[in-house]
Amino acid sequence: MKSGRGVRVVRQDDGKLAARLPGRPECVGYGTTDVEAIAELFAVRTELEGHDAPRLRPADDGGWWAESARHPGCTARGETPAEAIAAVRRMEERWR
Repeated sequence: MKSGRGVRVVRQDDGKLAARLPGRPECVGYGTTDVEAIAELFAVRTELEGHDAPRLRPADDGGWWAESARHPGCTARGETPAEAIAAVRRMEERWR
């Protein structure tokens, strides 16, 4: 299903919905409803557009890694991009 702004929402094998932006594989949001998935997607996109945006990359075994732009070497992992971003933000607070 396509939504506004080119967002594509698809049901995954595990039953969750994934909202994605074309051309931005790191911009993905998950939820049990379209609204949840799209809301998480736009929260991730907002974080990634900030001046101190963490760098995201897929983990080899699934999930995502986020690396802090504020503190190089400060990394955290999450099952989703949103979880990885939240985890690295918590690590940044402890990094001081």
